Amino acid sequence: MYPRTKRPVYRNAIRGILAAALMAATTAAPAWAQSDPLKFVFSGGNSGGTFGIVVAAIVERLKQDHPDSQIDITPGGSLANTIRLGRGDQSLSMLTSLLPYRAYEGISPPEQFAVPSKEIRGVARIYNMHSQFIVPADSDIQSFDDVVKNKMKIRIVPGGPRGNVGVTVMEDLLKEAYGLTLDDMAGWGANLVFADYNQGAQMMKDGQVDMLMTLTAAPNGAFLDLANSMKVKFLPLQGASAESMVDDGYVLAEMPAGTYPGQDEPVPSVSLTASIYARNDAPPGAVRAVAETILKNKDYMSSIHRRIKEDFDPATAYEGMGVPLHPEAEAVYRELGYIK
Repeated sequence: MYPRTKRPVYRNAIRGILAAALMAATTAAPAWAQSDPLKFVFSGGNSGGTFGIVVAAIVERLKQDHPDSQIDITPGGSLANTIRLGRGDQSLSMLTSLLPYRAYEGISPPEQFAVPSKEIRGVARIYNMHSQFIVPADSDIQSFDDVVKNKMKIRIVPGGPRGNVGVTVMEDLLKEAYGLTLDDMAGWGANLVFADYNQGAQMMKDGQVDMLMTLTAAPNGAFLDLANSMKVKFLPLQGASAESMVDDGYVLAEMPAGTYPGQDEPVPSVSLTASIYARNDAPPGAVRAVAETILKNKDYMSSIHRRIKEDFDPATAYEGMGVPLHPEAEAVYRELGYIK
């Protein structure tokens, strides 16, 4: 369970971000015509994560332009949400690009991807996500290679809660770089703690875990708070370990210097993209409305998070989705002149 003192802080942070984003939209973005109410389920991410913040902001703007809409926001992890989107439990979701591609192509594991989910469609690429390995500044660990080569009995958050895409990243890293599994880590005595961002950061503050690993937007609010509360260091993922993941759909990247307090140098890592996806049978008008909100309101989107401000480009947001575009989204890109 989350510490009771953390929930109001998170809700207040969401309110503050939405207020700032809506102010930016009012002052910098044109007012688009209001239209009929919408009704659909839009899934974000785990509490404290950037997915939830971004989806909440998009829905807030949608409700301005579509009064009386009923848009239910549901939490979850990228893996679980990809599975739910494929089987029709939700109409739209924010996902990490690798998973919809694997689901669409029927690439497993997980076993749920063994049957291709051809109903998944792309809407818009929003920002880049970086792998992040965090340890206390006084830790002797210099890279994840140290953990594996020395079979260290560390207490580690291996990507987040079960079903979070960070766990998939950790599994891919272990498999591709070392020929190992999470079970192998547990077998040599590592303590795997499947905690979310807020829980993991608090556990490191309390000295209960030795390493946090995740894939998320940088900076992540929980880890920004952690870096402001104690001295930490961000370990590189590079060389053969990182390169082994490229053929599996990852991109070599660097987390820019100054992303977090005390992080004065760029940190080599691997990257994926955070994008909006939909089902091909989403309620009529829902995907068009979401695509218009995202693509016609760049200033509003940029005000939500630093990564969006630096990464998001409406003119190329249809690229790199890994699945076909939804027809309603494609129509918006064509109307705006981004697809000829």
